Amino acid sequence: MIEKYKKAVMEAQEAVAEITDENLRKAGFEIVLSKILEGKPAEHAFSEDDAEEPETSKLTPKNGKVNKTGLTEEELNTLFEIKEDKVLLKLTPPGKTVPEQQQAVAHAVLVGYLALQGKDGVLSQTLAASARDWNILDGNFAKNIQIPGHIQSKGKSKGVKYSLKPGAVNKLRESLQKMARGE
Repeated sequence: MIEKYKKAVMEAQEAVAEITDENLRKAGFEIVLSKILEGKPAEHAFSEDDAEEPETSKLTPKNGKVNKTGLTEEELNTLFEIKEDKVLLKLTPPGKTVPEQQQAVAHAVLVGYLALQGKDGVLSQTLAASARDWNILDGNFAKNIQIPGHIQSKGKSKGVKYSLKPGAVNKLRESLQKMARGE
């Protein structure tokens, strides 16, 4: 019985050997090993029949907020996706420096929540998670996103809620449209 497990472990290790990212390799190993132990060959461990994607909903703006952002449905679909009620930025944030990229993510995500979910404020953890998704989260995030002056905050500690200042959507629209066009 132990030989069966040893063989399965070796086969799973071989299947993920070329994955350079350690976290992805570990996750892939676990998936492949579980499939092998279920009796499937390693090469079928990631078959589309077994793929479970988090639910992605269509981008349906709520409360007519899309008109307030001035972004078209096509632009919104290019910029965002919604998974498990979270608005996620699909495109790489523009900017040459980390602070510029942090600002771009924060601006886009705030506009996305306004346009798609009718929320005019987002908790700090939500914005931080968006920056983490793009690997640009650092200790200066809260300070950096407020530098251009388009974002305001309310609350303290983990209850800080960020929102766009009045008129900010109009100022940010053009940069978001450029991002959607790939410029």
